[in-house]
Amino acid sequence: MNTELSVEELIDPLQTVIGVVEKKQSLPILSHVLIQLKDQILTLTTTDMELEISASSKIKNTEEVSFTIYAKDLIDIARKLPEKTQIKFKIEEKKIYLNANNNTFELNTFNHLDFPALPKTQDTSVIKIKQDDLKNLIENTSFSMGNQDIRAYLNGLFFELNNDSLTVVATDGHRLSIGEIKQNNKLDEKKTVILPRKAVIELTKLLNKSSQKMAEIHLSDNYFSLVDSNTKIISRLIDGNFPNYK
Repeated sequence: MNTELSVEELIDPLQTVIGVVEKKQSLPILSHVLIQLKDQILTLTTTDMELEISASSKIKNTEEVSFTIYAKDLIDIARKLPEKTQIKFKIEEKKIYLNANNNTFELNTFNHLDFPALPKTQDTSVIKIKQDDLKNLIENTSFSMGNQDIRAYLNGLFFELNNDSLTVVATDGHRLSIGEIKQNNKLDEKKTVILPRKAVIELTKLLNKSSQKMAEIHLSDNYFSLVDSNTKIISRLIDGNFPNYK
């Protein structure tokens, strides 16, 4: 199986999803990025089984192909090449060969069907929010999150959604930050969740890069996801009772 993608097409979505990938993984496939091309939509996905990020873009390539490739090596290669460079991918069962500017690179691959995905969430509450409002709420509170605290519920950001407001709270037990905006959320009942620290950091990066005005937040009992037209972030939630910040 062969395909061809330009550095320009790859680099932006790669930079969006690479933060999830860690050097030491219990499963080797978690150090890979899943690359899917279908209906001229290029989608890159990474996960650590707690957090999943996908970034999509429209490209001219009309092929249909899916494969995994070692993420850190791919982004290192892409960063060293000019944007207009075309990278040719020759995909075999266990190896992928990249050819660009007379250079050839050999990287490992896995069966794309084995790439893990977080389960689809059921019975979600959905709210729409201005991305600038969400970005400001997070930036003005997240510095107070705990870091590797034995009390897991402090190592994240607390979201409280009411019918007419969204409140975001962080504390490490010594300091407390609270942000609130008024908006109509159309919820049947109050919803509270704790988003883990790593997810908060990646969500902040995503909001800083996005040019979209609005986003959707989907909340279930176990998952938080944010969706805009080009990106999607899904995170497991911290199970615990956040302190009574009031």
